[in-house]
Amino acid sequence: MNLHRLQLFCVVVERGSFSLASRELFISQPAPSIQIKRLEESLGLELLQRSRNGVAPTPAGKELYAAASGLLEQAEATERRLRAMRAGEAGSLVVGVSPTGALYFVADLVAEFTQQFPLIAVDIEVERQQRLVSRLQGGSLDAMVSWGPTVPAELDGTLLLNERFGIMASARHPRAAAGMLTREEYLAAPHFMLQHGEGAPSFMELWLLEHDLLPPAVKRLPSIDAIKRMVEANLGLTILSHTTAEREVEMGRLVLLRMEGFTLERPLMLFTNKRHHAPVAKQFGRFARAFAATRGAIPEPLPA
Repeated sequence: MNLHRLQLFCVVVERGSFSLASRELFISQPAPSIQIKRLEESLGLELLQRSRNGVAPTPAGKELYAAASGLLEQAEATERRLRAMRAGEAGSLVVGVSPTGALYFVADLVAEFTQQFPLIAVDIEVERQQRLVSRLQGGSLDAMVSWGPTVPAELDGTLLLNERFGIMASARHPRAAAGMLTREEYLAAPHFMLQHGEGAPSFMELWLLEHDLLPPAVKRLPSIDAIKRMVEANLGLTILSHTTAEREVEMGRLVLLRMEGFTLERPLMLFTNKRHHAPVAKQFGRFARAFAATRGAIPEPLPA
């Protein structure tokens, strides 16, 4: 059945008149009558009873009207959905992130994104970066948020922000009130770091080695949350990105300690596949850049 004819039929039934239906649809008056006559001929059924007072549906017309109304509503809803998908305002999105400090940023980013675009279903995949890169290159991920500055082959990389890192301590630490510590105090304290895979040292370890700041006493733990709990208990220090520790600092459970010469930063980037740019992924990229621009670092503590 022709959707256009069904629409004409429904409007005629609702208005009870060919002329009123013509006015509503901005078409010439004979058109509805001709189209519905063809619809009746194609079905072999009389759909409308015609009289001087207008038209009314026959039993077959009533049944067709009920079915056609639902069909037209479904078609309209589908068209709206497809328009939203073309505009990047509906659909599904799979975002990859490694189980590092980047995950804290992505969790907040996706929460804001889905609030603004409720018709987009976002799935966050948490895996090691090498696996995420492979999946993004293969097309099973739409985007990935991870550390730069290296951009893997076949991918585009966009800088979101230069994430600052800081020395974190318990609010009960002896130097918490002063908000700073010396190099000697830093090196003498026990430290907690995230477990790193076998092979090359992590980005942070390389930076600390280059600046002669790798502490001799390091305890490695399997998760960032475990590290934060140990530091909150005043059992040692750690180095975390500002995004990773911002909630605990705001709650007064951790403090940021300044130290002369400590200026660790790392670019946080959005990666996408060069060959696949779905509208919803482009929308996510625009939103991620705008969201990152609103993120501020933890305020540096003032000298005591």
